[in-house]
Amino acid sequence: ILWKIPVFLADFGVFFLLFRYFNKKSFILAVLIGGIWLLNPYFMARYEYTLFDPVQIFFLLLAVTLLGKRDGLAGIFFGLAVSIKLIPLIIFPIIIYFAKSKIRLLIWLFITLLAVSLPFMLSRDDFEYYIKGAFLVHEVREIQGRPLLSFATYNLNRYGVNLFQNEYYSMYALLALVSGPILSLYLIYKKGYKKIYALCLVSFCCYYLFAPILNRTHLLWFLPFMLVG
Repeated sequence: ILWKIPVFLADFGVFFLLFRYFNKKSFILAVLIGGIWLLNPYFMARYEYTLFDPVQIFFLLLAVTLLGKRDGLAGIFFGLAVSIKLIPLIIFPIIIYFAKSKIRLLIWLFITLLAVSLPFMLSRDDFEYYIKGAFLVHEVREIQGRPLLSFATYNLNRYGVNLFQNEYYSMYALLALVSGPILSLYLIYKKGYKKIYALCLVSFCCYYLFAPILNRTHLLWFLPFMLVG
């Protein structure tokens, strides 16, 4: 039960942020959008409050909400989101671009990540396990879940379609991480597109397209940004 409480609170935290955003436009719309988050398909199918994804989503959405208003806090919450799962790094260029006080954001982001990392830096072995568990573990992972390109290959293989995601795992993993930021920066600097939630959504969609690991919980990551963007 104690494990589930932070996840439960984060779930309602995301609801509150969405409700607050849309309530400026329409109370009915705010209730509808908040309801879509609380009663999303993953929640309806299987929700045990055992995975920390809503906590990461709450910190990330809060960081984006505070961006350009209180950049120090935005840096702290972005750091907390990254400390739970590394995936928010795909919108890091967007975070930097929209921050008015970039130095303040970077300082507090660094302080937050350092504070989270310190308990794992007390000995050489601890630090080695920390690096392996947080970063290097992804190099030895295989196709997992229902990645879109592997799913397409499985269903279209009889027609000669093979996207070789299993053979070129590392390349697709790299594309998943860098294609979104590159496309987002292109839209910002070349097309003058400045809608932050939609730009975040672009990065998530690129990640989903190329990612060799795609599980049900991963689809929760972009849901608030889809609803707003």
